[in-house]
Amino acid sequence: MDISCDIIRDLLPLYAEDLVSEDSKKLVDEHLCQCDPCTKQLGILKKAAQIPIEVETKALKRVGDTIRRRRILTVVAALLTVLTLIVTGIVFMMTPVFLTADQAIEGVELREDGGLAIDYAAGITGRSSYALDEAIRHRGIMCHTTRYDWVNSKLQQREWNNLTSEELEAYILERYEAEEMTQRLWDRFHNITVEYGTWTMLDGTFLHIYDPEVWVEGNGEWTSRESDITQWYLDIQTGAPETLLWDGAGENVGENWIQPFYGYGILFFGGIALAVVLLFVSRRTKGWKQELLIRFAIVCSSVAFSVLLVTGGKFVIGEAWASEWKDPIAVESVLVTLTLLFWHQLHRLNKQDKGL
Repeated sequence: MDISCDIIRDLLPLYAEDLVSEDSKKLVDEHLCQCDPCTKQLGILKKAAQIPIEVETKALKRVGDTIRRRRILTVVAALLTVLTLIVTGIVFMMTPVFLTADQAIEGVELREDGGLAIDYAAGITGRSSYALDEAIRHRGIMCHTTRYDWVNSKLQQREWNNLTSEELEAYILERYEAEEMTQRLWDRFHNITVEYGTWTMLDGTFLHIYDPEVWVEGNGEWTSRESDITQWYLDIQTGAPETLLWDGAGENVGENWIQPFYGYGILFFGGIALAVVLLFVSRRTKGWKQELLIRFAIVCSSVAFSVLLVTGGKFVIGEAWASEWKDPIAVESVLVTLTLLFWHQLHRLNKQDKGL
């Protein structure tokens, strides 16, 4: 059978791979015995088949590494996000919040036994007292709480308001494991502090009296009476006497020694400004410099956010209380920074994949 070279050459690739039928193989064999050009073409095909195909394993490995890296980054970023949200909620609810006079003080009265009673609001977790002059004729008060304790106290107050006097007394006795109701127990439950002043013993020791039964006439004398001291509520930002609670001394307060602390305001506004500048400059750069600027911007913005969260927008605070916010800001800044950096790295990886 006379078969053209074109037909044979169409069959040669299959013939070289031994993928043709027996009949087709016989036809090709007969043609090759008579045709040198087709025989040479077959030799070329067999030689090409013997050359090993070089597989680009590096590219495949790079793709696999990228996929694994993306998965790891996604898992870590997600875990950090959950952890940061939990810690942020704890920090927000448990960080000290400094109260105004209207929030912290419900009343001040002089009792018949000479004690000065200050009725503090429920939920206060801490209060400080400062002598505002050397003669201790003026005293400053500052109170703080946490959002958790503040909310919890309001919920408890609603519960107590629904109790009768007998039920409330029974509740107080059960809570403090007392046998009988006393004025001191009642004051303690209602967060009322009664102070009488400083009593000097005959041996020269001093007692700050909270209980009129502590001192004994003839065993000493009064150094000062609480009712003779002017009580002020201090401004959280300046530390200055802001609200007059009790005018005991009947005179103006001397120079205030509590200085305002501006560090948190500097951290917040400086962090925001620096983050904006760094992001603006990063748009004009490329490569590792751009990446470094973006990461520094993330750090600055994280610090600014943490300051805002912890301080509640009160960027200026009396120097005496500034340290209360230091640790929560540090913890929150670290967690937010790590979370944003991991998400940023994941975003860069996805962006690189789209560019390929």
